[in-house]
Amino acid sequence: MTKEIESVLEHFKVFGVFEHQCYHGNGLIHDTFKITTNHNGTKYYYLLQRFNNGVFKHIEQVMHNVSVVLDTLHDELIKNGKDPLVESLTIVNTIDETSYYYDADKNTFWRMFVFIHNGISYDSVDSNDIFEETGVAFGRFQQMLDGLDPSNLYETIPNFHHTQKRYESFEEAVKTDKMDRAKLVQPEINFFLNRKHYAPIVTDLMNKGLIPTRITHNDTKLDNVLINPDSGKSVCVIDLDTVMPGSLLYDFGDAIRYGANHNTEDETDLSKVNFDITLFESFTKGFVSQVNGALTQYEKEYLAFSSILITFELGMRFLSDYLNGDLYFKTKRPNHNLDRTRVQMKLIEDMEHYFPTMKEIVIKYTQK
Repeated sequence: MTKEIESVLEHFKVFGVFEHQCYHGNGLIHDTFKITTNHNGTKYYYLLQRFNNGVFKHIEQVMHNVSVVLDTLHDELIKNGKDPLVESLTIVNTIDETSYYYDADKNTFWRMFVFIHNGISYDSVDSNDIFEETGVAFGRFQQMLDGLDPSNLYETIPNFHHTQKRYESFEEAVKTDKMDRAKLVQPEINFFLNRKHYAPIVTDLMNKGLIPTRITHNDTKLDNVLINPDSGKSVCVIDLDTVMPGSLLYDFGDAIRYGANHNTEDETDLSKVNFDITLFESFTKGFVSQVNGALTQYEKEYLAFSSILITFELGMRFLSDYLNGDLYFKTKRPNHNLDRTRVQMKLIEDMEHYFPTMKEIVIKYTQK
């Protein structure tokens, strides 16, 4: 592997000579390596990724989006007297001035970023303060991109958060019942059928122009924010592969779905699954502190609901995949997707219970 890495590095504009490599992080999509080089005794650090073009079919579109977004973020940071190398991802171009390298012999794509030293990521919420800072980071990300026209970006995953289309796919999975499993999960099926009215709410408002299309991250998990371990403050948002046009509500809702729950997406003991209203408030406070001036009235009105919507959407996707034979999401055990479905159902029920309080919290921070 070292020889291959050294060969790949020859195609990128790095300082110094190769000194060391090691695997970095626990990402499920790309293979990531931390690279150390040495230039006249000074060490430089980079992240090199073998890009998974099985998951993302059009690297040129993905990297176009990443490049446009990072250029905008860098301009905003410089304008505010900050250092983009410290507070943002930075692409390392190839010697041909492209954002990725294609190894034709191995049909492999590679890309590089400058390694960010002053931040770490968390896999679970250690404290309300950490989740508030996660909200700050994603809100700041939205705020800095507010002036960038979404039409400048590709929709790399069409209809990714089009909940109505996801619902139609769910209905089709129930109807076709390819694996003869529907009879085993009728209560779960009915749970989502009874909430059919959730599906078109945001997309209808977007189609009417009442909710604007913005540039969204679309993977607002906790571990996609770097936090400075010394100050406890957020550094930047990472993993921009799914950045594309969408609704700000999707990013907010998915962050809450993932982070305001103390257990994993596939917990089998549902008594341990809970929606934490204090974590909801922490994230809302941080997020709104950055975007409040840009939020429209309809975005404010549906901010709390977006948490239910995205949880509903993902729950349907898990159940659809179970009915279709577990073809999309990786599974490690029988009924894995069914376990995931039931976790989302429990969260939805908790959110519905807390919904009036969630709306009060949004009002509390958006009226400041």
